[in-house]
Amino acid sequence: MGSTRRRFTEEYKAQAVALVIDDHRPIAEVARNIGVHAITLGSWVKKARGPIPRRVRHWRIRSALSWSGCVRRTPS
Repeated sequence: MGSTRRRFTEEYKAQAVALVIDDHRPIAEVARNIGVHAITLGSWVKKARGPIPRRVRHWRIRSALSWSGCVRRTPS
């Protein structure tokens, strides 16, 4: 038998997102405590925070790549 897809009210989602954003708690911890998959809660948080401005998004990607050694540095 297949599983039944759960539906959450907007109020429930808002309360869960508030635990992450307002209380500065990790998504994984909150998701575990309320019985929701972390990816599901993460999508709710992402939607609540809104889009990341392009300039910031570019900086985050560039920063992540440089820390991981993926960005090629030219010798000085």
